[in-house]
Parts: sequence; C-alpha cells; structure tokens
Amino acid sequence: MADFELAGRRALVTGATGFIGGRLAEALVTRHGVRVRALVRNFTKAPRLARYAVELQGGDAAREADVQRAAAGCDVIFHCAYGNRGSRDEQRRGTLESTRYLLEAAAANGARLINVSTVAVYGATADGDLAETSPRPGGGDVYSDSKLEAEGLCRQYARERGVFATSLQPAVVYGPFGPAWTLRILNDLARWRVILVDGGAGLCNAVYVDDVVQALLLAARREGASGEEFLIAAAEPVTWKEFYGRHAALLGIESTVSLSYEEALERFAAAHRKRGLVGNSIEFLRTDEFRWRLGHTLESSGLVRAAINATPDPVKRGVKRLMLGGRSGPDALAAPAAPAGPGRADKPIQLLPEGALAMLRAKTRVRIDKARDVLGYEPRYDFARGFARTAAWARWAGLAPAAAQATEPEELRR
Repeated sequence: MADFELAGRRALVTGATGFIGGRLAEALVTRHGVRVRALVRNFTKAPRLARYAVELQGGDAAREADVQRAAAGCDVIFHCAYGNRGSRDEQRRGTLESTRYLLEAAAANGARLINVSTVAVYGATADGDLAETSPRPGGGDVYSDSKLEAEGLCRQYARERGVFATSLQPAVVYGPFGPAWTLRILNDLARWRVILVDGGAGLCNAVYVDDVVQALLLAARREGASGEEFLIAAAEPVTWKEFYGRHAALLGIESTVSLSYEEALERFAAAHRKRGLVGNSIEFLRTDEFRWRLGHTLESSGLVRAAINATPDPVKRGVKRLMLGGRSGPDALAAPAAPAGPGRADKPIQLLPEGALAMLRAKTRVRIDKARDVLGYEPRYDFARGFARTAAWARWAGLAPAAAQATEPEELRR
C-alpha cells in the first residue's frame, strides 16, 4: 500500500517542458488529481505542456529566488531539470545548484523531493548484472558526473536534515518526444549506416517513458524511498539489433552495419587521422565549450557579428547545420531525410567513439529488484508494447512513412 496520497496535493515539476518532465506533468494532472506548477525557463518550449491545467511559472531552477517562489506551498517536488547551458563548469553548477536550492525548498516546505538521475552515473558497465550496489565512477562527462554529485546531495539532506529525498536512475528512456533514444535514433538511421557491434548482440536496457513516470510517482509515495537510489528499466533488456531494427523497420529502410568492436574503433581513429588539423579543428568548433567561450569573448563578438552580416543566407544555414551537428529547432521534429539513393550502401557509416562502442558491445543487464521491493515498481511495457506506442506517435507526427492519423493517437492521451 502507498504511504503518501498524491491526489489533491500540489507538485512542482522542473524540466516540465522536456521529455520525462512533460509526460510526468501530464500524468499528474490527468490521472492523479495533482495541482501541478511548472518552473519554466523558456516559454517557447511550453506549448505541449500548456494544453493541460498546469500553472506555468517563469524562472530558472538554478536561481535560488525563483526556486523559493516556485516551491512555496508545494507538497512534492519532481526535479527533472539539469544544467545544459554554457561551459562545463556552468552546466555542473546548474545541476548542483538547482538540486541544492530545491532541497532547501523541500526542507522549508516539508516537501518531498524526487530527483531524476541517470544510469550513466555507473560509467562504462561490464557484462552481467548492474545493481545499485555496483561502483559509480561517473561517466567522465559533465552530465553524468554532475548527476552523481546531485545524488550525493540528496543522500546528505536525507541523512543530515531529515528531508525526504530520493533519486531515480533511468536507463535508455524512449517514447514519444524522446530526444535521445527516439528522435535521434530515427535521424541517425535516415542519415547513416549505424554500427551494430558484433551484429548488435549487446544489451539495450530500454525503458518506456510511462514506466519511468510510474516509478517517479511511486517514489513520491513510499516512505522507504527517502535517502535511496533506484535503477529503473524494463523487466528485460533487448539487443541493440532489435532496438535499432525496429526503428529501421518503422522508417522502411535497412540502415545498419555489423562491425567488430576493434574494426569500428580503428575506423574512427583512421578517420580522425585522415581529417588532419583542419578537420579536427572543425570538430572542435562543434563543441559546447568552444561555442560558449566564443560567445562570451568581447573581442570576438564584433568579429562574429561582422562575419554574420557579410555571409550569404545559404552559407549561414550550412554553417549552422555544421555547428549543431545536424538538424535543430523546429527541424528536429521534421521527418528524417530520405536515405541517399536506393539502398543503404549509398550512405556513409556513422563512426562512433570508444565510449559509444563500448556501450553497444556491453551485455549489461540492469536489475530492478530494489525498485520492485521498495517502491512496488512493476514495468507495464515490454519493448514490443512500448515501441508500438512510439511508432504510432512517430507516424502521426510525420516522422515515419505511413498514412498519417488525423489526431494524436488516443492511447497517448490516456
């Protein structure tokens, strides 16, 4: 039985204009009778959220005053936002400061804090079972490392201040509007031949977004969740072959290639050697660190403006695509570009760095025993069912061929 009833409560959701936070806000309002307040940094990203009876409050989770104002009167705080702007240091501070401010607000209001972390805090995982007792070295990138630190803050406040705080660690989250494991996958398959290491025999711990939402709601209700972390995945993993294969079938294309780990790694290294100084410099220009430093350098701002004014519009668009590493903005939800030529052999292989190849090779099985035992979590979606819902949405949104539906699929509004 649940320990804490959500119906009639007020909840604050950060990151509600994003993938997981948006779906969570919808569920809270439409299924659980919760009064939802969303802390929104950019209102241009809120149209999907604004369809529901959600109170939209402008502000930034990394600003203490904004957090205090947004959290006032809230019984539960779902923290789905993270630092994703500026330099590495700014991104880290954004994640940690927002978490600390929300924990302080939870302490002041007697609220519960449910923090969304990531399986990436475990870094490169080995074959076999992965559980909450496994080492957490972080992934060596600002996102996973700052999330690891945020988990530590939640434990600290639970232990030292008596704040109800817990963290969930979702694995590969996919579903409608999913930027990383739905939209990007469809785009990659349309543009490239995607590498399947050893034929895609590695394990993908895919979890449908609604199961993540279920876990968040359970974590808010269970007394035993405070001060703990919980891995969240489906009941069983699938192979990367099946994961990519279903997406390719949705697009009606064949767009993968099997390579050994060593061969794929050598291709990546050879491409970087061949690219030379100029090519690798262009690759550096794509990094967030460089773009932030360029934009924050007074001497460069005038040069940038002058260059922009003197550049023809078609060239500007090409440079923008280069700098962003693909499509962005409104184009990110457009149908993927048609494959070049009649077959997959006409497309180049998407070369991947060592970390990505290691993930595709690993046969790691995420264990959800703790979430089952403590939260009462039981996944409702295997990959077949979750992908069927995702495919219905993708066809409706024009991301995949097939007769488009006139309205959003009914099953996505339940």
